[in-house]
Amino acid sequence: IRFRYDERFRILNGYAIRPDFYLPEYDVYIEYWGMDTANYKIGMLKKQKLYQQQGKRLISLYPVDLPVMRETLLGKLQASFC
Repeated sequence: IRFRYDERFRILNGYAIRPDFYLPEYDVYIEYWGMDTANYKIGMLKKQKLYQQQGKRLISLYPVDLPVMRETLLGKLQASFC
């Protein structure tokens, strides 16, 4: 699977996002939300809202997913196309 890592994309009215991964063949963005601070969570919610407003497919991954990352990612990829 081709991917772009940590590349800046313009999404909405001058806002730029920098997803952890982008899968251009599938037009899917992947974000790993790994921090647990108030400011980080505020930024995370804003970024998620931008994805949603623009109708972008976003796969969110969290620290709890790490032990089963492969299975979780594959499941979320399949679900994003249903």
